[in-house]
Amino acid sequence: MKGRISSRDYFARGFAMIGLIIMFLYVANSESLSIKIFSYAIVLISYCTLAIQTIKRLYDIGRIGEWALILLIPFLNIIFCLYLMFKTGQKGSNQYGKNPFAI
Repeated sequence: MKGRISSRDYFARGFAMIGLIIMFLYVANSESLSIKIFSYAIVLISYCTLAIQTIKRLYDIGRIGEWALILLIPFLNIIFCLYLMFKTGQKGSNQYGKNPFAI
């Protein structure tokens, strides 16, 4: 969870993870127990990946990673993700790493 990611990368990765979550929650409605377990495992992994990307994005705007707990609050999490997708990062390096565009 070290480093920073740009809003563009967060946008792409965020939509990919949200897409996986929605798709596998739909697949989890299957009657097969093994498919349900597999689907929920993929959802959990995707959600954890989204949380890690959110922490990196928070680092880019100069905030602490604990703000990622907002992802656990229904409806507010959507607004929070949209905010992170469009908020510009800090110029130059900060305490969390180099500017992602400088690499």
